[in-house]
Amino acid sequence: MSEFHGKPRLHKAYITVSGSGPEKGTVHSGVRGVRRSRDGADLRFTTADCDWFYEHLRQPNYDTGLAEEHYRLVNPTREELDRAIASAGQFLSQYIHQPEWAGGQMTFVYAGHGSPDTGAWVLKDGVADGIELSEKVAASLQPNARRCRIDLILDSCFAGAFFADFLSHNWTSLDERIFVCDAFGAALDNEFAWELDEYEHGAFTYAFKNMFEPMVTGEPSLPRHKQTRIRDIDRLRSGGVSWLTADEQHAFEYINGHLEVIGGGHINFHQVELLSSNQIRYGMADALNEMPNVEVMVRE
Repeated sequence: MSEFHGKPRLHKAYITVSGSGPEKGTVHSGVRGVRRSRDGADLRFTTADCDWFYEHLRQPNYDTGLAEEHYRLVNPTREELDRAIASAGQFLSQYIHQPEWAGGQMTFVYAGHGSPDTGAWVLKDGVADGIELSEKVAASLQPNARRCRIDLILDSCFAGAFFADFLSHNWTSLDERIFVCDAFGAALDNEFAWELDEYEHGAFTYAFKNMFEPMVTGEPSLPRHKQTRIRDIDRLRSGGVSWLTADEQHAFEYINGHLEVIGGGHINFHQVELLSSNQIRYGMADALNEMPNVEVMVRE
């Protein structure tokens, strides 16, 4: 199966979920306006985040599949999320005998609050953590000879914790069924995500939009973390998240085993190491403390 690792899939399902914060949240005012922590996430803002991603992902592009299905959930219950996952799995499974079948792809976008410690998505009537979600995705797919590719976009508090749990559980328990290829997260495992009153978006989504709408800020690009400048606008390189949040929030990207804290260092994870969730979290913390282009080693 290794020849398909990271290969674009031709059959894709997208599940985009916006949620509301359970608390009042912390409010900070500064030179870049008022921002609020996403434990008090405004459903208007998280919905605006997800609406942008939903429309962006539906636009035809070089990566458009032969068959795609999109599911949009606003402040859903656990049951509604379960139904969307089951439906997405059924949609993909109908193509497993097609000659173009390469395993399919399921992409999740979530904007809202994540629970402390786990980053679990806060839904209308409960939470869904990374381990539970990965199990439900695997169960939704009809067994076949190819693994399903999973991509994640997380504009939520403690996104790094959710990602670490999902990735580690995938490697140790579900490797024959699914694999995580690309992930973009708003915050590390011990950080709140913030949203911006002036722009009515999460800081992460606003910075992500800036890659595709570079003039939205009124300047060519957002500064990177630690005040360095961006090198390429076509990926999540703006580092605008840390700039917009006074260095309280740091985005990360993971692409096929390579993880970078935006504006910081990077780390290469190897599946054969069967890393624990804590090792993945330690790797992100170590990468944050390094300068760009510096590789850090996995802690034993």
